[in-house]
Amino acid sequence: GRCTLFFLFFCSSLLYKIGEMDVVHVDGAAGGLKAFTDALAAQQGKDVFVLFSGSSNDKGESWCSDCVTAAPVIKKCAAEAEGVLIEATVGDRAAWKTADNAFRKEYGLTGIPCLLKWGTAAKLYEEQCAKEDLVSMLFEG
Repeated sequence: GRCTLFFLFFCSSLLYKIGEMDVVHVDGAAGGLKAFTDALAAQQGKDVFVLFSGSSNDKGESWCSDCVTAAPVIKKCAAEAEGVLIEATVGDRAAWKTADNAFRKEYGLTGIPCLLKWGTAAKLYEEQCAKEDLVSMLFEG
């Protein structure tokens, strides 16, 4: 899909588009849960999808290999869907592995990447996020 970038900085967030899907990137490591909940609150009344993933390293890639594998599949399927995708990073490897990770505690995450449709039971974890048929179904449902 074609990416058009719109750079709007607010609450540690970056907004851009993939096809018809608005994408809000939230740096959970920098802004924590507040940045995520602020981004979520700004999307009330819309179909909201959330992708929790590992933070990027100095090369711009996630430390999480499953996240790197799933990213192109998720972006391809998102480009064919409508709504808002909030990409929330959960921290670096050390921060994610602690039981005190705010995203683990608040949302019961057990693995990343985790793609879900907010307000529903629709949720994909880890390797499932790299399966185009499953990701497409989640965005369509």
